[in-house]
Amino acid sequence: MMMMDRRTLPENIRLVLAAARARARNRTLYGAALGLGICVLGLLLAEFLLDYHLDIPAAMRAVLLLAALGACARAAFVLLVRPLGALPDAAGLARGVERAYPELEGRFITAVQLSAEGNPAAAHVSRELVATVVRDADRGARRIDAGRVYPLRGLLAPAAVLAVLAALWLAVVLWKGDVLGVWGSRLALANVPWPRSVVLRVVEPEGSPVLVAKGDDLMIEVEVVKGRARQVELLCDWDGVRSTEVMTRFGRYTFRHTMANLTRGFTFAARGGDGRTAPVSVKLVARPRIEKITAAVRYPAYAGRPDETSEDGSIRALAGSAVAFEAWVRPRIKEATFRLYGTGKDEPLAERRLEVRAEEEFSVIEGAFDVTQTGYYACALVSEEGFANTEQNRYRVRAIPDGVPVVRIAEPSVKEECTLGARLGIKATATDDWGLAAAWFAHAVKNPEDPEPRPEEKTPLAIEAGAREAALGHVFDLGGARVREGSTIEWHIGAQDAAGGVGLSAEHVIVVVRPEDLRAILFDRLTMVREDLRSAAQLQDRARERLSALARDTREQATLESSAAGPLGQSRSDAQAMARRLDAAAQELARVRDRMARNQVADLKEQKWVGSLGEELKAIAGEKVAPLGRDIGKLAEAAGAGNASPTALPALIDRQGEIKDALQDIIDRMTEYGDLNQLARQLRDLYEAEERVKAMTREMLGK
Repeated sequence: MMMMDRRTLPENIRLVLAAARARARNRTLYGAALGLGICVLGLLLAEFLLDYHLDIPAAMRAVLLLAALGACARAAFVLLVRPLGALPDAAGLARGVERAYPELEGRFITAVQLSAEGNPAAAHVSRELVATVVRDADRGARRIDAGRVYPLRGLLAPAAVLAVLAALWLAVVLWKGDVLGVWGSRLALANVPWPRSVVLRVVEPEGSPVLVAKGDDLMIEVEVVKGRARQVELLCDWDGVRSTEVMTRFGRYTFRHTMANLTRGFTFAARGGDGRTAPVSVKLVARPRIEKITAAVRYPAYAGRPDETSEDGSIRALAGSAVAFEAWVRPRIKEATFRLYGTGKDEPLAERRLEVRAEEEFSVIEGAFDVTQTGYYACALVSEEGFANTEQNRYRVRAIPDGVPVVRIAEPSVKEECTLGARLGIKATATDDWGLAAAWFAHAVKNPEDPEPRPEEKTPLAIEAGAREAALGHVFDLGGARVREGSTIEWHIGAQDAAGGVGLSAEHVIVVVRPEDLRAILFDRLTMVREDLRSAAQLQDRARERLSALARDTREQATLESSAAGPLGQSRSDAQAMARRLDAAAQELARVRDRMARNQVADLKEQKWVGSLGEELKAIAGEKVAPLGRDIGKLAEAAGAGNASPTALPALIDRQGEIKDALQDIIDRMTEYGDLNQLARQLRDLYEAEERVKAMTREMLGK
């Protein structure tokens, strides 16, 4: 800054510079005062309005107060300290004068600068010229006004703003003058509540923070304790996102609103009129749930199965098995209750409290139960915050019943006629899911003169203990059963498993008859077989006629048309039906032969003859009829494809004829055998009639 020797300047110039310097300082002071007033009044007004309407907590008020003090200090530095330190020097004041009075044409600033001590430009200018410039500037300085150099017009705008703020404060005093004392206390960070014309109270929920289970609804109820409010709103803050919910009026002083299906926490305050409640924080907590569960299944010892593990808690086990489970729950819980339900049952079969232990962020529960029936089990959980798992995980329990053994009799039939000397061979099977322990043959005899059957007698049968399936065999000797002709014997096979369950076969009946009566029964069975073979032979005739008609219709064709596939398919079905009927007849002949043997009602030659008939029928079915059906089927497929020759039909027709001849031969032999037996039966009947006449005659002569 260039220093000036004031003694070298005329008095008018010195007075102008002093007046301009004072004016510049005063304008700076006035502007700083206005700016600081605006800052203070504006910040205080904003703090008052915010605190009154938002009821700011003390900590936040302290932050706002510090921020306001900082803003005022900054304003003081910017508006006062720094401008005062930067006031213009003599040259700067002279430039201001030149700007305000351009008619001076630079003479004022030139005089000031040339009169400055040490100005290098003055050394090159004559003293006379300097003196002339200074005299001219001095004459011009007499009419210079410092107010024109530094006018105060620029302070009108901040003065107007300050006036507006003052008017606003006046309005506040007139509107809420009674609360200014409270505001002063709150400004001093005292926890003094605002006096309100409307006072609200949150009835539900109580306290803060409020814990709500995630996904639940929250009903908020607000009561107007003082004054009247036409409308009450909830001011909600969802982590920085604000929303307003209008509450519904119930009665005169109660307002309610339900926040449905909450998925995140929030903070709310109720506002009605000038009343406002304190903020209430709502925090969401998860309901407890089982995150992981394992179950160990221990089967009964007799089942002979190792322990099994279920990784999802579901159980499929033999009834009587023991189950032990362990579950990990999150969040932590303070209480757990185990319940076991049967299918379709509302009341639990078992219920007990489980012990809870902590493991990292989980709670671990353990329990055990016995599998008695199909159903499910669940655990009711209560978290440390008191929330229960309303949707409990259900774990299926499927009880596999330990069924009784299943016994099936293969031979003989349900009702069997036998002679006194018969040895009845019995074949049966017994099965059990977990192992057999015993088996027996049981029978009860009822003689014609007995009113009730005799007590049941049991004969143990050989069986491998623990076997799940067993073939049972027994020979029942009627000679040692104390029976007579006309007696009936009810019998069955029984089996017991390792758990004590007993299974019985269907009841079978043996009727003790005379040898001649049994022989007549067996002869009737042979007659039925013969008649069935005659029916089969007729079926074979019709099948042969169908195939012969097809051969006649297609003898002029080079290849069979696709329409021939239908008749050929029918012929194949006839052949398959024929094979089944012949097999059934062969089995029936085998049964007749066996009954002849065990009841001793036919000699060995006759038994072999009946058995040979059955073998012949099996051979016809397996070696002739079945291959014929397959060949006819192949021809039908070829006809459907359009590449079958009609020359194959005569050979098939001849094979059908061979089958018919073989059947007819067996039928003829059975007819001859039947005629002889019929003659023998007639002779026996005549002999028995003669014996009855003789007996009656002797009885009459005796009388």
